[in-house]
Amino acid sequence: MTDEEKLNLIKQRFPEIISRINREKDTNYENITPREKLFFADVFELVLKKDKALFTELWKNMSTCSEQNIARNKEIEKTFNLKQHLINTRQQLCGKDDTFSADTTQEEIQYRPNMENLYNTMRDLSSEKTPEYIRQAQNILTCLTSAKGKTNRALKEALADTDIEFRIISGSQMDGKCQYRKKNPADRKKTLTICLTEGCFNQHQQALGMVISHELGHFIDARGRPNNYQGSLPQSQEFFADTLGYNMARNAGFDIEHYKSETRKMNIPFLNRRMDNLQRLQNNDKSREIMLNNRQRQNT
Repeated sequence: MTDEEKLNLIKQRFPEIISRINREKDTNYENITPREKLFFADVFELVLKKDKALFTELWKNMSTCSEQNIARNKEIEKTFNLKQHLINTRQQLCGKDDTFSADTTQEEIQYRPNMENLYNTMRDLSSEKTPEYIRQAQNILTCLTSAKGKTNRALKEALADTDIEFRIISGSQMDGKCQYRKKNPADRKKTLTICLTEGCFNQHQQALGMVISHELGHFIDARGRPNNYQGSLPQSQEFFADTLGYNMARNAGFDIEHYKSETRKMNIPFLNRRMDNLQRLQNNDKSREIMLNNRQRQNT
């Protein structure tokens, strides 16, 4: 079947496809089977290539919460406060931060299903180097969970009853992604999947510890949320993951300078703000270390 014939078939079945997508929004697309994901991937990529207007309509349906779904999330919020979850967890593990608390309080909650449970553009690396890359990532995880520090201990406890896997993704850039979900609808518990680009193991090797730590920060956030909750604070969640990730990486002795410098090269205002925050955290740690050393000298 040619691409044009496939596109015509998709157009004929479009109402059926949209109906299927809408039925699964309530569960954050977690009931979509691996076989269905392959089908949707074929549909999305073909429509994106052949009919931009149809893809826009498809994407809007995929990524937008219905009024019914928003009402369901509001019901969850009667017993769960996303902003307080982030603020309290950050304070418990890393200490109080008035700037983070104020910014999180002011940010508006967005409601959208987790698109990555349905479709993402990441493609697994097909390479004989993949097993070695996974071994390196597992070694870093062991260092992180073995290190002293409140954040690292919390990570170790959270992973005690969690299955974890690493996927290596094609790409020379420095990038990672965290997914915490059931791999199959019938699974008893969720699996933590950390996706890392091949670039993290080559020219960005120095940043690998921080990249993994940042994604584990997202995991700690996700683990504290109710099932199927679709509220999101896009900016605060990244600052949260940066802070927890920084603390984990620092406690385990990993360098974050390459992570900061490479991120700044993208020259994106929001990313620059995040790196400014990491620099602020480092400066605060250095100031505390100097004060502690001075006190120790005074007491000797």
